[in-house]
Amino acid sequence: MGSIRRTFREWVRNTPRPGVLIVFGQVSFFVLMSFSVALHPGFVFKLNEGGISNYGIHLKTAIPYSLAFVLCSFFSIRAARLYRRSETIARLFRYLLYAYSCLLLLTLLSTYGYKLNAELKQAHVVAGVATIAFELVASAWMYAHLNSTWDTVFLVLQLAGFVLAGLTFLGDLHVLFLGQALADAGFALLLIHMGLVTASSGQERLPTREGDRRTGWA
Repeated sequence: MGSIRRTFREWVRNTPRPGVLIVFGQVSFFVLMSFSVALHPGFVFKLNEGGISNYGIHLKTAIPYSLAFVLCSFFSIRAARLYRRSETIARLFRYLLYAYSCLLLLTLLSTYGYKLNAELKQAHVVAGVATIAFELVASAWMYAHLNSTWDTVFLVLQLAGFVLAGLTFLGDLHVLFLGQALADAGFALLLIHMGLVTASSGQERLPTREGDRRTGWA
């Protein structure tokens, strides 16, 4: 246990601070959402899958569901603020993080009342579609600036989730949770990698094969 703590402290010390914050945000999201699923797996593990929003409207799972979105948004905003003096890629990455944080909060807020009437449900659907479309475009942009072997895997994962979610939205499939999970995972892994190789101050450190080796991505 002591060696694990030392390794963790060393990793935090040697990793750009925005990268650490992005990792914390994504890990918080997936751990808390996994906890929500464990509390009530019946919402999604059935023949006609529901989406993750089901966990935001039931008392048993609403707290971990809400914390997942709030903490991920909080850490993403904190990371974005560290890029305010950088240029080009890092500056654009800052805008990406801000937009992502806003979409997370919008999705969360639109969750609570989406079962009450058609208008609120439509607002939630719009927020969900905007989020998954944003993640697709953002994933393609990050991949263009990373382009390692693992990044290709992450992009394919994101695209597969996007296609499954899209087909579910059109009524051809009923695997919304699986589509959302795959798309979110692919996007999250690209976001983490981008945060780990993008410097947060004055001189920008571009992603390189050497940088990939330093951060454990080959």
